[in-house]
Amino acid sequence: MKKRFLSLFAAVALLLALIPAAVPFAIAADGDVITFPDPNFEAAVREVIGKPTGAITKGDVADIWELNVSDKNISDLTGIEHFTFLASLYCRENKLTELDISNNLYMTSLNCAQNNIDRLDLSNNLYLYSLNCRENNLTELNIRANSKLTYLDCSLNELMILDLTNNNSLDEIFCSGTHLTELNVKNLLELRTLICDNNQITHLDIRNLSKLYFLDCIANQLTVLDTKNNPELEVLRCSKNQLLVLDVSQNPKLDSLWCTNNFMPDKAVINGLNEAELSEFFYDLQNNDESNPLYRASDWAKVSIAKAITKGFVPSDLQSGYTDTITRLDFCRLAVKYTEYATGKTIDEILTEKGLQRDSTAFTDVTNSDVLAAYALGITSGAGDGKFNPYGQFTRESAAGMIMNLHKAMGYDVENPAPSNFSDAADISTWTKAGVDYCAAAGIMSGSGVLFNPKGLFTREMSIMTFDNMES
Repeated sequence: MKKRFLSLFAAVALLLALIPAAVPFAIAADGDVITFPDPNFEAAVREVIGKPTGAITKGDVADIWELNVSDKNISDLTGIEHFTFLASLYCRENKLTELDISNNLYMTSLNCAQNNIDRLDLSNNLYLYSLNCRENNLTELNIRANSKLTYLDCSLNELMILDLTNNNSLDEIFCSGTHLTELNVKNLLELRTLICDNNQITHLDIRNLSKLYFLDCIANQLTVLDTKNNPELEVLRCSKNQLLVLDVSQNPKLDSLWCTNNFMPDKAVINGLNEAELSEFFYDLQNNDESNPLYRASDWAKVSIAKAITKGFVPSDLQSGYTDTITRLDFCRLAVKYTEYATGKTIDEILTEKGLQRDSTAFTDVTNSDVLAAYALGITSGAGDGKFNPYGQFTRESAAGMIMNLHKAMGYDVENPAPSNFSDAADISTWTKAGVDYCAAAGIMSGSGVLFNPKGLFTREMSIMTFDNMES
């Protein structure tokens, strides 16, 4: 028996002697060995696990929850799928063209910035809360499955569209230079930082973002920016847009304001501005060319025109030719649009409430719906003989009469206004004398010194400024 045992021991010893020295004593099963096609990635993993030679097994990487292989000249991360408990992956500044982390189900943080990735599938990464994929070649980014995201940086890609519908936990968004034409953030109630500069965004609704404290929307195509519901806002950078006015009166914590190179004609259109309380304030009039809707307006009218356009009651085709005499038709259009703005109702709603309707047979020379609505409301009347004379020139006294009628239609008390004392009162037509008195007493229209110049022609910019004065 003893002899048989010694023989068996000798056989085992001989077998072990024949195994090459390079093969470790504990041989891993083929299914446990991880293959890394990219030698740079393999070298980086070896450095992390402290294993310079020998097969790398799944057991070697099983406990790795954070992996930093940034700036390692890696072009292929195949093998990452075996890091099944990986929570944080940093692989920025490499040469990756694709990245498959579909098997890394517990991933919470991914930084793959500054690569050449053109597709990123995150549908299995339900716990992801931080994503930095900036400076890649992404043309789309689907993060609908990543509802836990609080941080997103996808800047300098070719996205054009960014759907944040299911990402209501976002606290910080960086999407600069991604060619976006729209960005819907109105339901991101936790958002505190929004950096969306150098895009082509035309509308940005931040009215629901009460926690927002840093907004950078420089170099977009915004014509309106409403910050009245952002009381925590400290930094506002909105330079290089098409803003005509800006209201910061409801931003008590504002510390830094950049609004250079917009269409704003004067600092007077920045409501609530207090330069003494700002650590940074940058403002100028650089964008004063023909792309500016105020370019050819008279300096004295620019502030009022800017406010009126922003309020939305100036038709787009009347946002030019400001020094031209306004026609009767266009003044009616302005009057109707202003009425809708001031009441918050459509002109059809107003007519219905009053039991009125347009009469298409009222005039033989005009069928414009705004003219007919103004006629139904008693704002305007015809020129006689069943005609309206829509393209007839409009005078100052005609404007005064129509404005009084407009206020009457809106429910104002226009009876028995205080008499005006213009020295040219004798030149005012009897039918519009009450209108001149009313507008002068209300501060809506004034004369030049002691003259009212009732027969003087009324221009587009005078008309727009007059309606803006009605707000004061």
